Amino acid sequence: MVYAQPYWFIRECDITKTVEELNELLETCETLRNEALAEYELEKDAYLLKLKNVCESAGLLGDELEKAMNYYASFFPSKEKVASDFRVEISQFVRVPSIKEQAENDAVLAQSQNKLTEANIMQQLNTEYAYEIRRKFSEAVGEAKDEIYGILAEQLGKLETIGTEEINNRTQNSLNKAIERMSVLTGFDEGLQAVAQQFGAIVSTAKNVDQRSQMFNIIGDFRKKLTDEISIISSEGKGHKALAQWML
Repeated sequence: MVYAQPYWFIRECDITKTVEELNELLETCETLRNEALAEYELEKDAYLLKLKNVCESAGLLGDELEKAMNYYASFFPSKEKVASDFRVEISQFVRVPSIKEQAENDAVLAQSQNKLTEANIMQQLNTEYAYEIRRKFSEAVGEAKDEIYGILAEQLGKLETIGTEEINNRTQNSLNKAIERMSVLTGFDEGLQAVAQQFGAIVSTAKNVDQRSQMFNIIGDFRKKLTDEISIISSEGKGHKALAQWML
């Protein structure tokens, strides 16, 4: 999943899994709300007692104490408000065309000979909601790309320091998680699949101590390729900066 406020973007193949996780989230929310309601009176009494002690410590008495108590007690939510506001809101899923699909759709529109049809399609695509979704999806793609670059910088930096030592379990688990995460993120930008595959090849070579010198050569070639192909300076993302630093 990739977040671009206020939307979460997921791969289409992950919808079933995501629905299951959301249902679990709703069940957890229901359990926590019931627990909060069950403890409501105890929590309210404890709040009022603490409030009274604070007011009395401040020297408030009589009407002043009562006014202060009533004022600050009003900030404690009612039981009805807790019941209604303690919830998770989930809107419906909306399919967003991939970058490739958007480019293909734009090409079809550009080549269209029927100006009236083209105008109608453009009007539909350029509604405020559709435009906002596409803009946020572009942000999500940028976030995914930046995260991939951050993963590359961190993991390649580690691999360059292992020398001829065996890779321990902790490092291996970290590399496996990095590969798994990158496989998800490349679903948002197919152009980065080659980068992810190259990283996977480096990790595969790193597992064999006898191939360690080969690994360093591959990393060197990879660094040069990234330097030639990736515009690092144009982005202020943390991942871009980290990769730029590694490439120096």
